[in-house]
Amino acid sequence: MGSGIISESIVCGSCRADGVIRIELVLAAGAEVDFFSCRLCDNRWWNRNGSELALDAVLGLASQPRVL
Repeated sequence: MGSGIISESIVCGSCRADGVIRIELVLAAGAEVDFFSCRLCDNRWWNRNGSELALDAVLGLASQPRVL
């Protein structure tokens, strides 16, 4: 996975709109995560390997030492 914005039809779980933006990220420790944001209702969520992550889990992954 490379970092970037993905253009595909994703439906928001809150408002059912199909205007969701997905951004693939590789965090400092090498963890690959996806960030989703609904353009209509501003609902936001994170996934890793197909499972939803809580924000504190993402922050924990982001604060790990960088893999060189």
